[in-house]
Amino acid sequence: LLSFRVGGLSAINSVAGAYSNDLPLICISGGPNIHDVFERRILHHTIGERDVSQQVDCFRPVVEGTFVIRQPFEAVEMIDKAIVTAFASKKPVYLEIPCNLSTETVFVPKCSNAVPKERRISSDAIVLHRCIKDILVGISRATRPIIVIGSKTKTDDIDHLRSFVKSLGCAVAILPDAKGSISEQDPQFIGCYWGSISSPHVAEITDSSDLVIMIGPLLNDYTTVGWNAVLPEEKVLSICPHHVQFGETYYAGLEMRDILKSLASQRIDSNDSSLQLFNRYRNSATNLNEICDNNSPMSMLSIRDILEGALTPTTTLLAETGDSWFLANSLRLPQGCRFHMQMQYGSIGWSVGATLGVSAYEGRHRQIISLIGDGSFQTCAQEISTIIRNNFKATIILLNNDGYSIERQIHDGPYNEIQMWNYTEFVLSIANGNRNVFVVKVTTNGELVDALHQSSLFEGLSFIECKVPRDECTENLLEWGSKVAEANSR
Repeated sequence: LLSFRVGGLSAINSVAGAYSNDLPLICISGGPNIHDVFERRILHHTIGERDVSQQVDCFRPVVEGTFVIRQPFEAVEMIDKAIVTAFASKKPVYLEIPCNLSTETVFVPKCSNAVPKERRISSDAIVLHRCIKDILVGISRATRPIIVIGSKTKTDDIDHLRSFVKSLGCAVAILPDAKGSISEQDPQFIGCYWGSISSPHVAEITDSSDLVIMIGPLLNDYTTVGWNAVLPEEKVLSICPHHVQFGETYYAGLEMRDILKSLASQRIDSNDSSLQLFNRYRNSATNLNEICDNNSPMSMLSIRDILEGALTPTTTLLAETGDSWFLANSLRLPQGCRFHMQMQYGSIGWSVGATLGVSAYEGRHRQIISLIGDGSFQTCAQEISTIIRNNFKATIILLNNDGYSIERQIHDGPYNEIQMWNYTEFVLSIANGNRNVFVVKVTTNGELVDALHQSSLFEGLSFIECKVPRDECTENLLEWGSKVAEANSR
């Protein structure tokens, strides 16, 4: 729900993020009095122009549809279309209702069409048949196939995907923005493919494969480490939401759901050569986990190991833009553990508001843990006020290394410096005596272990500030940052 102009324009950034993540969202904005619109009067909360369409014009690029009601008789049809569009496209929509019409009574037909939960677009049958045939031929000729899952794989398609994965029997990896899409306890799961910062041995297995089946990939400069992890086209089969590309051959008019459903029903000879090769590497590897001495200062490695031990099947983990991405992607999630991140849009501060939303929806039934950097937290810190006021249960782990670590690795400068806050006192000041807040600052491994244990038992907001050295960051951020910096400056 948005106020006109100042509220609406402030919300566009969040709506764009929802669009990038394929999230259905209905943005309902108040609108000016229709008499003022028709008489072209200058109104408050505007830029002083007579045209009142600026807000809807700004929303158009980041929503699937805009619906502006100007007369009461338009309301039923436009509201229904807005809801249908959001559900069908899995994208945001914009609905504007004039302030003097919001209380009008309208007639709603009893036989209105039901709102569909998903768009049922059928694939071209001839193209589908040819595509499946060519895919099966490609699989049969492959010596060492591997499956890599991307963020465009829909929840509705997971069952068919599991069947296809099981029948093929090969190793399965994920792209970094698809973490949490499949169980990481599955015996075929090998980790994250992220070029030079992939999970151990995953890059070697993927790069040496003669057939990489990418399902729902969204390849950008971040997921490809500055375009350094782009696989040769001739050995990649990309199954995308509305098309398939196999080498130089492009199949249009196809829905991912139909492709996966058809592949799941085929008799496919199992080929586990990539999985066997990975297991040989894995079984010969030494345990690289850092020994966490309780009295030692925290490092990103020790935080990773401690946090991994705190995850349960009922945990929902959120990772903010920045080093939290890399820390979270190195965690092995238990069966049932959920994961959220925003890698495509990457709006810093996203996770604070996301923590509010997730804790409101499932905080009483699941353990909510959010990894947030200090720079990102400062952009949206006020959202915790709503968390506290509603007594939502969540744990925020603030990684305080004095500034924007991810930006320092891409392009360092004085603009990456921030004012150091007293974060624990800040949260307590917002709580203003509210006892449903657990706040602690930790500097050692043992203190973090104790804080996580206490937060798991606490019914309210837990805020754990992890103070680490200024130059402390994950090794993967160092590698990734240098590659993205090179891509930006080329």
